[in-house]
Amino acid sequence: MTLKTHGREVPRAELALRVRFRSRDGLEHVGVTRDLGVRGASVETLQPPAEGVAVALRIESPTSWDPIVVSGVVQWSSGAAVIDERGDATPAGFGVRFGTLSLEHTNAIRALLATSGFDEG
Repeated sequence: MTLKTHGREVPRAELALRVRFRSRDGLEHVGVTRDLGVRGASVETLQPPAEGVAVALRIESPTSWDPIVVSGVVQWSSGAAVIDERGDATPAGFGVRFGTLSLEHTNAIRALLATSGFDEG
C-alpha cells in the first residue's frame, strides 16, 4: 500500500474505487478515486467540477453494502492530464476535501482503508 502525503495533514491511501458525483450542474458524473483518506480524495474524471465548488460523492466500497456518501469542496481541478518535472502524468480530475463526516461514514472509510492494508498512523 502506497501512502500519499502531498503536503497533507493526514495521508491518503492509493485506492481505485468507482465514484459518482454531483456538483452545481445537477448532473451525475462518474470517476475513479486515485487516493482516499478520512479528510478527502482525488478523483480521476473527464468532467471535473471547478475549484471551490461543493460536490456530493457516492463512493462504491467493497467493504460496505451501501455506497459511502460524502460531501466536500473541490480544492483543485484539472480538465487535462498534467505532466510534472519528473515526467509523471496526473490524469484529468479533481481533489476534494470532505466536510464534517458522520461517525458512520468515518468508520466506513476507515474500514475500507484498513481492509486495503492502509495504516493511518
